[in-house]
Amino acid sequence: MSAAPASINGLRGTERYVTAADGTRVRYALFPPAAGRRAVARSVLLPGFSEFIEKYLESIGDLQARGHAVLCLDWRGQGLSDRPLADRMLIHVETMDHFLADLDRILRQSGFAAGRDVPLLVFGHSMGGHLALRAARSVRPDGLILLSPMLDILPEGVTGRLLRLVVRCVCALGLSGRPAPGSRGAAERRGRFDGNLLTGDERRFARTRAFVAHDPRLQVSGPTYGWLGAAFRSIDRVAADPEIGRLAVPVLLLQSGRERIVSNRAQNRLCRHLPDGTLRTIPGALHEIFSETDEVRDVAWAVIDRFLAGRVITGELSAAGPLREGAEGPADEPESQGREQDDHSDAAQVVGRHECDVLADSEGDQAHFGQTARRVGEGDDIPGQSGDLRDQQAEAGRAGHEEKG
Repeated sequence: MSAAPASINGLRGTERYVTAADGTRVRYALFPPAAGRRAVARSVLLPGFSEFIEKYLESIGDLQARGHAVLCLDWRGQGLSDRPLADRMLIHVETMDHFLADLDRILRQSGFAAGRDVPLLVFGHSMGGHLALRAARSVRPDGLILLSPMLDILPEGVTGRLLRLVVRCVCALGLSGRPAPGSRGAAERRGRFDGNLLTGDERRFARTRAFVAHDPRLQVSGPTYGWLGAAFRSIDRVAADPEIGRLAVPVLLLQSGRERIVSNRAQNRLCRHLPDGTLRTIPGALHEIFSETDEVRDVAWAVIDRFLAGRVITGELSAAGPLREGAEGPADEPESQGREQDDHSDAAQVVGRHECDVLADSEGDQAHFGQTARRVGEGDDIPGQSGDLRDQQAEAGRAGHEEKG
């Protein structure tokens, strides 16, 4: 296993805070390239729902070894950033515009995106991938790498439409801060590896739990109705945005082949309409590709290295490969669109923009980003969902989940 360092300091990182206009303090950290490595890129790493900087130390180390300076953050409401509710375990936000404003303030305060001596990249996982896509026009990166991006949330179909209706009604009654179905008790369920929908790697799963055990302030349960409402509105905004189809930046989308949390159909639709997008599916991966097994991560990094070498970074790429040393957990102290690539294998398949057309869903959904309002999906689960609601949805053949990364 590619083990993570014990702390932010272990990667020579610097932890900082920015204060938003509403007084919310948001944590972020800056990391230089690995000692002795020439800087080839600056990478902004945007975590997903419920995540925190420490969870990404291994991947930050992988980027450093490739010559990347890295900025990572805790979104408001999770990690060690301020949380708005008295019940700190609930993840709540009224609008995802707050996330984008926090990111903008962090980039301005840090100066991380100022000057372009090397390419600026944005990596985003799940909710972070969704926000990376929305932020692209203002950040103006030289490349986007989206890992299992949240372009729609499962379940889809009738169940999904009913869920959206319930969320709208609850929020309209002024109850947006109430826990969404499955949020109560989700923290306990999140500690069990068996049946989790995030990763097939038990050691990486345990390492994440060790970080939380070391600093219980990192613990969360699940989303509020307000978070779900904000997510659905933001998802619809991306689907209806004509600028997405004119995004002038190379985009690599890594899709989890065993995805059960976000919609792969929505990712396929996005791929078909990006001017310069490449979709790669990793069949064995669950939702959190960077927390997966060595085999899955090695495939993912090989794809990323090839994409950056061919599309974004010129000269030395420093494809160092995953790190293989360091502590297991926290210390006791605090390519062009549609292009065939030559590395096809059983472990990963390429789907360029035109190849994506064969992945149209069984109902013939040909919704275009920015051309038609996207239909509410037809498939699986929501962040924090489990328990009674999941049992009610068993007839749809879908399993709930306790955490979305």
